[in-house]
Amino acid sequence: MRIKWLKMQGKTVYGFKILEVCRENNITMVKVVCPICGKIYTIRADYLKYRKSCGCLTKPYEIEKGKKIAEEAKKQCIDGTSIRSLTTKISKANKSGIKGVHWDKKRNKWAAQITFKGKNHYLGRYDNKEDAREAREKAEKEMFGKFLEEHKEYVKDRKGDMSHEKRILGKSKVGKNSGYEKI
Repeated sequence: MRIKWLKMQGKTVYGFKILEVCRENNITMVKVVCPICGKIYTIRADYLKYRKSCGCLTKPYEIEKGKKIAEEAKKQCIDGTSIRSLTTKISKANKSGIKGVHWDKKRNKWAAQITFKGKNHYLGRYDNKEDAREAREKAEKEMFGKFLEEHKEYVKDRKGDMSHEKRILGKSKVGKNSGYEKI
C-alpha cells in the first residue's frame, strides 16, 4: 500500500471524503463518501480522479436516454404497429428458418404464430414445417398486406431490402406499377 494514500485518510480528494484505506488483491482501495448523494462505497484509489459521483449522476441521464429511445420507437409506429418489425429479415437465431414458426417440443409438432398490433395470434400446430410455413404466409398476407398497402408511403421512404414486403403483398418486382420505388 502506498504511503500517500494512508496519509489521505480523513481528507477530501477529488471531492470524495476518504474514510478508510485498505488493500485487496494487491490493489489500493478506499472507502469514500459520495460528494453528491452521501452514499458510502469502496472504489480503487486510482479511479477516484476519473469519478464525479458513485453513479448517482448517471441515473437521471439514463432515464432521459430511455425516454428518448421510447419516443423514437413510437414515432416509427403506426396504429401501434412498427412497420420495421413487419418487414425485418429472419433472425439468425431462428432454428426453423421461417419467421413465426417454431418446433413445439411438448407436442412434437411445428407451431405457427404471428404478432400484429401488439397481439400474438396463434395459427395452429402442424405435422410438417411446410404446412406451418403456408399458414404463416397466409396470415401475413391477410394481416400485414392491407396494412402495408395503406401505409406504403412509409415503406417507400425506408431504405433496405424490400423482398419481405413484396412477398407479403404478392409483388414480384419493383417497378412503376408495384407501388414501390427502387432504392
